[in-house]
Amino acid sequence: MLLPDKHIRISESVLGVAGLLLATLSQPLSLDQLMGRVSPMFGSPDWPAEHGTDSVVLGLCFLNAIGLVDVADNGEVHRCD
Repeated sequence: MLLPDKHIRISESVLGVAGLLLATLSQPLSLDQLMGRVSPMFGSPDWPAEHGTDSVVLGLCFLNAIGLVDVADNGEVHRCD
């Protein structure tokens, strides 16, 4: 589900995943490094939904589309602050 509504929690939505990714990107990271940081958070009491690589990539695509992240030539994802 892309957006939260009264039956979908923010932790289950791609919009929520995008927020988590943005909060995690304090420095440039590759997709593998980023997955390594956010994967342990999924399914925890703080983030009670499970997500795979597809949801993370959709979240990154959303953040890129609104101009908050970009991908460097070396493949690292970084914030556009």
